[in-house]
Amino acid sequence: EISSSDPGVHRALSEYVDREVELRALPPMTDRRQYRTPMATKADLRTIFGLEPDEPLPDLSMFPVRKLAEITRYATPIGSYVDAYPVHILTSQSLASMAALAPDSEFDVRRFRPTILIDADTGSEHPEWDWCGGVLRGPHAALQPLIPTIRCVMPSHEQPELKRDREITRTIAAHSRRCLGAYGNVVTPGRIAEGDVLRLEPPARPSGDSVAGTLKRSLMRAVSAAIPNGRN
Repeated sequence: EISSSDPGVHRALSEYVDREVELRALPPMTDRRQYRTPMATKADLRTIFGLEPDEPLPDLSMFPVRKLAEITRYATPIGSYVDAYPVHILTSQSLASMAALAPDSEFDVRRFRPTILIDADTGSEHPEWDWCGGVLRGPHAALQPLIPTIRCVMPSHEQPELKRDREITRTIAAHSRRCLGAYGNVVTPGRIAEGDVLRLEPPARPSGDSVAGTLKRSLMRAVSAAIPNGRN
């Protein structure tokens, strides 16, 4: 073990992951320059998502426009080091559904780093998607699933006790729109312990706004067209 205050922490982490890295404190929310990142090219996105040059870029339309604009402009949401949202919810049913489609692959929960793994009493293959917009309430905390979690190539990488397996990414892309799990927010802070029962307050189903949907799709096409190609 090594403390974050140890002067040798950067070297220890670099040796562990076999590349030069630094452990940095979270910048204040007022210092937005620290969160800025160069605009990703289409080639960068293909690397992130493990795509071949002729494969289409993933559909990101599940993200609210404001959130998509934030994570496009900044390396992480302002005030955090998370990818998109502070909570990642995953169910045993989703893992089992993917494992059944790729029996030679290990859909081990450690590949996907969820905040919480839930065993749902439902026949749905991906229960957490059905919960999006609702609230999961436990004895001392509550979470709100928001949108499906889009997966990059990271779960297919080698890690302790798990081998590199590109079929992980390919299976998710082919059978579940490149998504597994659900992003979410904390509604009521508190402790959730193994064995706690979570009660679902179902989402209110919107009537649907075709005009808003059309505008969002048009905006997404414009954003995609504005992304530089970069080098493959």
